[in-house]
Amino acid sequence: MASKRKQILAQLKSNMAAISTAGGYNYDVAKATLKFLPWSEVHEFPVLIVIAGDEEAQEATQNPNGAYYRSRFDFSIVGYAQFDTDTQDDGNASDAEENLVEDIKKALAADPLLGGLVEECVWDKVLSWVDHDQNVTIVEVQGHVVFQHLDSEP
Repeated sequence: MASKRKQILAQLKSNMAAISTAGGYNYDVAKATLKFLPWSEVHEFPVLIVIAGDEEAQEATQNPNGAYYRSRFDFSIVGYAQFDTDTQDDGNASDAEENLVEDIKKALAADPLLGGLVEECVWDKVLSWVDHDQNVTIVEVQGHVVFQHLDSEP
């Protein structure tokens, strides 16, 4: 069986891959992955990348099966979206950015327990950049999960 950490990452990826206009989102995600891709290697947009962050054990208790931990695990979801350049309006980049951030937040809120794997899954911070030369907006939604696990089942 995969570690709890791998299960959490897989569920985040699955939830991001499910973003579609049919589900009431702004975009149909072309790809969700756990492998980092620089935007220059992306050929279909939007792409969402789930990145593992730091993990910290917050509490440990002993039971007959070993130590039982409550841990906090940080993650980032990096997204790339292209925007229309048919007009001189800079709002196209802003719209693409805001729509992608909205979709990521909405997907996180739709499954706050990640299928029962965690006690909470929340976003903490949003960062964004625009590459006007390539018509790409880049967003990063940072968040964390809190979960419990045995030391024998990291």
